[in-house]
Amino acid sequence: AKDMLRVHSDSMIIGRRKGDHDYFETLLAYVNAQLGSDIRPEECVFIDDVVDYIVTAKGRGMQTVWFSEVSDANVLQLKIDLLNYGIPDAWLP
Repeated sequence: AKDMLRVHSDSMIIGRRKGDHDYFETLLAYVNAQLGSDIRPEECVFIDDVVDYIVTAKGRGMQTVWFSEVSDANVLQLKIDLLNYGIPDAWLP
């Protein structure tokens, strides 16, 4: 099994914005180049508050979590969603 890792993307680092048609491919290529790995989209969990980005990530084969706003209920739901994807509890906020 591959080790889990956390990656926070920043548009300035990868040179693309989430709205760009090739953002997710560029992001995955960047991560793989940095890690010397071959992570596939279906091995990723993309978290965002913008539905369009969630839909695009899902369309690219990524698992997704829509996190619309910070509230106790939403943070709890985020934890549940991530646990369902197999993200260890120690990684959760």
